[in-house]
Amino acid sequence: MVTSVNETVAWYKENLGFELVMSVPEEEEMDWAMVQKDEVALMFQTRKSIVADSSFFDEIPMGGSMSFFTKMSGLEELYEKISDKSAIIKTPYKTFYGMKEMMIKDCNGYFFTFAEEVESGE
Repeated sequence: MVTSVNETVAWYKENLGFELVMSVPEEEEMDWAMVQKDEVALMFQTRKSIVADSSFFDEIPMGGSMSFFTKMSGLEELYEKISDKSAIIKTPYKTFYGMKEMMIKDCNGYFFTFAEEVESGE
């Protein structure tokens, strides 16, 4: 659930390299869209559109109520690409369980942790 699908799609394209796969409508102000990068696909829908289908969503807050964990490679490269454009919550750090992770907040207040396995000796 997002405030503006158009702004959200633009944010994911610019900051994380996603591409628009499909949207409704296809032009102008979108109510719904799917973006994809590699094997990860995300769908966004406006609050107005969701509430029209299921009114109970009107009471549910957007943003921090959801967090995503994404295992990936190239974490440092991603950090360098978005460090001056995104809301970095935690810069890359090593965990006790053998991962290097960072956390960002997107334009709607959702949190993403990106994690990469640390090679031994690193």
